[in-house]
Amino acid sequence: MKDDIVTRWLRKSDNDLEAVKQLLTFEDALIDVISFHCQQAIEKYLKSI
Repeated sequence: MKDDIVTRWLRKSDNDLEAVKQLLTFEDALIDVISFHCQQAIEKYLKSI
């Protein structure tokens, strides 16, 4: 059960980082949105431990 929860948090944080990678490809990328997804990824990684 705990492994399942950890896996879900890690998957969600990986999705946030994937969003960051995609957003960074735009010439006029919105830095505040990118920063938000970075923060969310870190928070979710921390929740997984």
